[in-house]
Amino acid sequence: MAPVMAAPRAVLCACLLMGTIAHAERRPVVVVDLSEAGLPPGDPAATELTVVAKEIREYLLNHEALSRILDPTLEQILLVEPLWNEDKAALDEVRPFKQRAENALAEFNFANAADEAANGMDRLRKVNPAAAVSLYADLAFVLGQARLGEKKLDLASRAFVLVHRLQPNRRVDSSRYLDEVVAAYAKAQPAPATLTVEVQGTGRVWIDGVAVGDGTGTYPVGPGDHVVQLTGPDRLTDGKRFLAPRKEPVVIDDAPAGEEVKIRRARFALAHATDPAERATVMVRLAELTKVKDAVLLWVANGKLMFQTWRDGAPGYDLPVFFRGVPFDRTKGVEQILNSLAPPPPPPKIVDKPIVPPPEPVPWYHTLWFKLSVGGVVGGIIVTGIVVALHGPGDTAFNPNIGGFDGTSTRPR
Repeated sequence: MAPVMAAPRAVLCACLLMGTIAHAERRPVVVVDLSEAGLPPGDPAATELTVVAKEIREYLLNHEALSRILDPTLEQILLVEPLWNEDKAALDEVRPFKQRAENALAEFNFANAADEAANGMDRLRKVNPAAAVSLYADLAFVLGQARLGEKKLDLASRAFVLVHRLQPNRRVDSSRYLDEVVAAYAKAQPAPATLTVEVQGTGRVWIDGVAVGDGTGTYPVGPGDHVVQLTGPDRLTDGKRFLAPRKEPVVIDDAPAGEEVKIRRARFALAHATDPAERATVMVRLAELTKVKDAVLLWVANGKLMFQTWRDGAPGYDLPVFFRGVPFDRTKGVEQILNSLAPPPPPPKIVDKPIVPPPEPVPWYHTLWFKLSVGGVVGGIIVTGIVVALHGPGDTAFNPNIGGFDGTSTRPR
């Protein structure tokens, strides 16, 4: 490479490196939209949320201490996508099974009704138990009616017992159902949990919609039909139906959740936290997943745009802190949001001045006047010596003939 080209390239590389280092020192801020989907189109607060989020990201481009996150996928998940309800899509997919089963019952097509109900129950095994339990009980109740219509009384009783386990307080309206259905349902009471079942897998263990433990273990159950499920923040929900008594363990395979699923779950949980402690716990989880230590939360409440900031040990701060959620004030701009995240300016450095000892007294023979006096004397001696050396010693001898001392007058006569 020619020297004339090498120098500019070296300067450019140095500038890019300095820019990279400076950017790396800035703390990335994640902006999270916690507003529920379904706000009216053109809602002023929702529109303002979109505008403010954009302003925050633009403001972070040139901030001295903070920066915008560099992962566009992460920004898409937390800010652009609608709030993700993991179970809603699955529930919407299963509801048609219930409708088709009820339609088949109305047409006295009991076998078809039983198949639709059972298929719907199988699909619900991948839905979180708390969200699925009501629909699961509805399908089990339809299944019991279908088996009763088929004159399979034992199977009908097992289905109705499962309904009781899933929803102990459920009552059957005698004005809507046949007397034989009401009677069969009332008769099918769960037996005590005198049996056990071994569950093998990872995650939180749920049996018939109730959390009973964690991970592989042996759990009490009563005789009859059951559904066991495994859930957890790091896995996908899955489960199986089984009949007790059962000798073989119920084995549920691991189903690890991907990072994007975990982040979507954390965002949803953050939006639905019921108290500050729960929200703080979920925020820590989200920060770990996104690898950031600063966050801005935005949402709409009572027609107003609200914001809340969170930081985790920023330079100059010791502990994580969640600031109180407050309404956004347009007159103050986005600076009011980010000021709480920026670290405080460093304290001024105190430079200790060295203590200088007082000067020691100078001896008289080192003083300037003494040195000048001595110098003068020495100089005089030297000059005198030079003069003597130039004129010789005879020049100053007494001459008796000078000035008429020889007896003669020098005055003119």
